[in-house]
Amino acid sequence: MALEKSERYTMVGIDEDSKKAQIITFIRADLNKLDKLCKQYPESYQHVSDQFDEGDELVGKEFICDKRLISFRAPTKKKKLTEAQKKEMGERLQKAKKSKEKKEKKVKGEDSKTTKSTK
Repeated sequence: MALEKSERYTMVGIDEDSKKAQIITFIRADLNKLDKLCKQYPESYQHVSDQFDEGDELVGKEFICDKRLISFRAPTKKKKLTEAQKKEMGERLQKAKKSKEKKEKKVKGEDSKTTKSTK
């Protein structure tokens, strides 16, 4: 039986004596992310055990990683812009989009020229 939303959590345990952090998670997105990290970086992330419910359904996993890979970040601040700053940023964005489109057209034009000349 699947866990209710209120029963799903991720817990990170870090102690001062060890260089490792223990992660126990019951959140599907975190499970998938950590599984991928274990495959990509087996020297840094290890799958330790599986957590099952009463019906032997996999509901969570335990992982270990280097504690230096765990970070806490400051919240991001929303910039307060004046109307003039917003307008200026919009104009810069439009200019950048046009420049990107020109570059893409130029690359496509070069591709079609090389295709024709090789025939």
